[in-house]
Amino acid sequence: MEALSGLRIVVQEGDIMHNFALANGLGAKLSLVDTQVDALRDLADGKYDCALVARITALYWIQKYGWDHLTVGTKPLLLPGYCYAVPNNNSALLAQFSEGLKILNETGEFRRIYEEWMGGYKPIAPDFFTILRYAAFVLVPLTVLLLGFLMWNRSLRKQVALRTEALRSSEEFQRAMIECSPIALYSVDIKGRVSSWNASVERVFGWAAEDVMGKPLPIHPDDVKLEIETLRRRIFDGQTIVGMEVVRLRKDGSMFDGSLSVAPIRDKNSEVIGIMGAIEDVTERKRMEAEVRASEEKYRDLFENAPIGIFRTSSEGQSLLVNTTMAHLLGADSPQEALKYYSNLGTQLYFSPERREEFLRLLKENGKVEDFEYEAKTLDGSRLWLAMNASVKERREDGSFLIEGFTSDITSRMQSEDNLRSLTARQEALLAAIPDIIMEVDVNKVYTWANPAGIEFFGSDVIGKEAADYFEGEQKTYQLVQPLFNGHEEVVYVESWQRRKDGKKRLLAWWCNVLKDKNGNPTGALSSARDLTDQRVLEDQFIQAQKMESVARLVGGVAHDFNNMLSVILGYAELALDKVFPDDPLHEDLQEIQEAGRRAADITRQLLAFARRQTIAPKVLDLNEAVEGMLRMMRRLIGEDIDLAWHPHPGLGPVKMDPVQIDQILANLCVNAKDAITDVGKITMETDRVSFDEAYCADHAGFVPGDFVMLGVTNNGCGMTPETLEKIYEPFFT
Repeated sequence: MEALSGLRIVVQEGDIMHNFALANGLGAKLSLVDTQVDALRDLADGKYDCALVARITALYWIQKYGWDHLTVGTKPLLLPGYCYAVPNNNSALLAQFSEGLKILNETGEFRRIYEEWMGGYKPIAPDFFTILRYAAFVLVPLTVLLLGFLMWNRSLRKQVALRTEALRSSEEFQRAMIECSPIALYSVDIKGRVSSWNASVERVFGWAAEDVMGKPLPIHPDDVKLEIETLRRRIFDGQTIVGMEVVRLRKDGSMFDGSLSVAPIRDKNSEVIGIMGAIEDVTERKRMEAEVRASEEKYRDLFENAPIGIFRTSSEGQSLLVNTTMAHLLGADSPQEALKYYSNLGTQLYFSPERREEFLRLLKENGKVEDFEYEAKTLDGSRLWLAMNASVKERREDGSFLIEGFTSDITSRMQSEDNLRSLTARQEALLAAIPDIIMEVDVNKVYTWANPAGIEFFGSDVIGKEAADYFEGEQKTYQLVQPLFNGHEEVVYVESWQRRKDGKKRLLAWWCNVLKDKNGNPTGALSSARDLTDQRVLEDQFIQAQKMESVARLVGGVAHDFNNMLSVILGYAELALDKVFPDDPLHEDLQEIQEAGRRAADITRQLLAFARRQTIAPKVLDLNEAVEGMLRMMRRLIGEDIDLAWHPHPGLGPVKMDPVQIDQILANLCVNAKDAITDVGKITMETDRVSFDEAYCADHAGFVPGDFVMLGVTNNGCGMTPETLEKIYEPFFT
């Protein structure tokens, strides 16, 4: 260490010599490199004074690269110990390695190798003159003696050496093989005493070699003495026994199952002088075999007694394996009968061979098929529906493969589905034939189903919408049907104004029936509806007709009596006119009485016409001319404060009606307008041509499609209240 002080030293970073230098206070002078060969290269280049490396490494690289100017030290700085290791959990390799080194150690070869490659430093070889000087003192006197001895002994020594080496090599080789063998090997002599006991047999039985060598074999239980005697006789008779199952004893007293192989050991005269045995602990293997047998038996039992059919087939269509249930499904008494019959599944099992092709296609694409349904043929030709799950288990080089899976009979289910489809079809036909609307809602009043009539009324997008989305105007429909959803009622009747898909307002009469689950809790309602709009209009018209009929009877009687009195008045007025002169002041008064009587008679005639007691007298006329003939009288009737505007439509065309009714209509409308106008105002009369289509007539009862002439009268008076508007068609209301 003192010699290293002050030198430039290079060492491999992390090497044992790096740690050594640091521990001995040489850190300040150290330079670090990646490898030992880098350290030697830098030393050879003169960059450093000393390199701390392993002796063997230095000698190897100096020789390889010709660094003859480098000198290896004569004294070691550090003599480390050496060991060997194997991967974890590889105890068998460790045992073999140990046995091999043990053999090398006994032969002395291990020490020679260790000294050569891992030992201390060799002394420096003396130079030639030193050797020659010392050799002269020894070799010259002995040379004469040795020459004679060597000539005589040469041939004998060569022969002995060869035989000895052959014998030694053979024995050492055999002993090394036994010691290194992973198989438990032992041997006994003719008296049953242990003559060899390798490391593997020590691990199996627990006895060390020094415990059993030269002693009787301790591995036999007491109850196998007869077995041992029989075994010895067979061996001494020259037999070799392989793989005999035996039970043997360990040092700790436990038993294990073993597989024993024994053979005789013979001398040069072929006489049996001992027994060589090899034993393997098969306890774990036998346990696993027993578990496998139990598992196979268990799954065999499950396979045979499974409630569903289990099968194995080939992609070519050959049946390879079926269980009892599968055989019974196909009408066979046993699996053997089914396997014998079904040799081509595509034609014998599948009612439709195309389904077999579809099945194989899905298997090739996906490797498995789930819930594949097909119609099958049994042994007697009957049909049944089967559903199977299958998967590919083994693909071969030619493209074929094995198929395994299970099958269940779904014939009853398919029949039930057919019956259900038929029933559903009948129900749908029935619901389609019913003209009434049928709708289903859930507890949130959201439509979940509708029959064709419902779809036609509300539109194809009605499903998923709330019923209130179609309500027209404020209504208490939800309050009326709520008892259904509270579980208090079974059926509720309600009328509701609803919006049709074309936007029209329609009155529907609903019969709502509650829907309940198995626990009796309401889940929704199923309701039928009928459009009452047209019926309600007819009912209103009928009621109006009844009112008009009652009024007509009353008016007819009054008008008839009044007409009789008018006849008397007009008669006497005419007689009085005949008795006075035209210039008489009474003549003009009598004319006024006569004119008023005639007007009253016209009104009476209209009342009788209204009462259906006098026929009206319609005739073809020009409506514009008829109105213009009334304008003078209308202006006198409404007074000077009200402006009367007249807007005739040119080319109006003729109409056929009673002109007296025109006079009555205009007079009544103008008088009503006058009553509605305070102070000054305006009344407008106009004519026009209009056309009514079917859509307009559908929403206006009493209208028919076609071309018509319109007479319109408007005013800027105060108008009518809603209550008055509802009664404008009641006779004599105003």
